[in-house]
Amino acid sequence: MNKTLLLLLMTVSADYSLALDRKPEKVAQCIITKAGLSKNDIIATVADSNSPTGIVHKNKNMLIYEETTLIPLRKNISFAFHHTFFNIPKGELIDERVTHPKFIKPSGEVTHEYTRRKRPGTGSGYSLDNDFELVRGKWTFEYSYKGKKLCEQSFRVF
Repeated sequence: MNKTLLLLLMTVSADYSLALDRKPEKVAQCIITKAGLSKNDIIATVADSNSPTGIVHKNKNMLIYEETTLIPLRKNISFAFHHTFFNIPKGELIDERVTHPKFIKPSGEVTHEYTRRKRPGTGSGYSLDNDFELVRGKWTFEYSYKGKKLCEQSFRVF
């Protein structure tokens, strides 16, 4: 066997051996399983300065009763989606960015998006509870972790 071929085989063998010693990286992921009109059991309402209304509802038993991404423009209608996050270390936060049609808050401030850091959960959504939120257009929920986009879900309010 010539020396060049022997050297090449030894190099490939050494590289393969090193690759076997490495553990595969766990990549953060998000899977969306269901989206649509929802009913929620509100267990708490808390202040959140990043929310368009200044509050967020903490829910349990978020039931998606009709799968759709088309949401009728109606007061007190809720839309949501179920998601699961994988390979996010316990205690770590994800970034949520929600873009929505422009509307004017009672304070006179114009808003079209909000962002916040939150714990990964199993569902997200929004409820059109106030007259000023009743605007047609696209709502997009986007989640990222350490700058990498994991998933997004859009709805069209019509």
